[in-house]
Amino acid sequence: MQVSNFESNSPIMFHTDLSKIERKTLKGLNSKIDVMEGLHRKLKETFHDQELWFPAFNYDFTKTGVFDPANDPIQVGALNEFLRKSGQYTRSPAPVFSMLRENASPTNQFREIIEPFGIEGDYAELSERDGHIIFFGASIDSLTYIHFLETLVEIPYRYSKIFEGKVKLGSEMENVAMKYLVRPSGISLDYDWEKIHQEFVREKIFRKIDSFGGYEVYNARILTGYMMSRYSEDIYWTLKEDSRKMVETKIQELGRSFRLSDFESGEINA
Repeated sequence: MQVSNFESNSPIMFHTDLSKIERKTLKGLNSKIDVMEGLHRKLKETFHDQELWFPAFNYDFTKTGVFDPANDPIQVGALNEFLRKSGQYTRSPAPVFSMLRENASPTNQFREIIEPFGIEGDYAELSERDGHIIFFGASIDSLTYIHFLETLVEIPYRYSKIFEGKVKLGSEMENVAMKYLVRPSGISLDYDWEKIHQEFVREKIFRKIDSFGGYEVYNARILTGYMMSRYSEDIYWTLKEDSRKMVETKIQELGRSFRLSDFESGEINA
């Protein structure tokens, strides 16, 4: 059954978690391969006129300095990895936060400096093209879109870091610099996802499509408008109370936003 109220050719990004897919969605699918193929077929049939996007994240680049889009496994979802291997999707050359997409676009082009949450990234395009985000079994804490909004508002409690390395494109190795806002090392930075979700429920930020199993569907522009408004009211609103107190204290001591030089280098958990 095709779903209405989506712009033709607009993108839909799916956050997936097969372990939490409802039984009625899996009904009639037998083997593991059939489950993957069946779920993909269901998505294609339900969202026939839209571009399907899937996060293709692999965090090894921050340690190894090398990203191979064609061969590095996706570390965020069994369905996503299945689709990577299927060859039906184009994987962007962005280290760490790459994306599987049905159609290549300017955001799939290689750049020597890549900012996945910047104005030339997938998330900006998702908003500009009136795209949607669907949590297909996954929970709200997988909302990577939040980092795009944090970049727009220049949150003070993360700092910009550049990871230099190489991306393998065909038989060539290209130099690349990956830039995004990272967690401050040595400080607890936890998001209050329960509170965030409660706000989304109260303000009716998302909708559910009964014919599609009742999974949460967010319009990127509506989500952006609401969250940007909340940031203007309270820049720390997404944080748990203990994290908020910790970062506010540090920022007050510094008299400014965090910088890379304020913290030790180390493994970064996005």
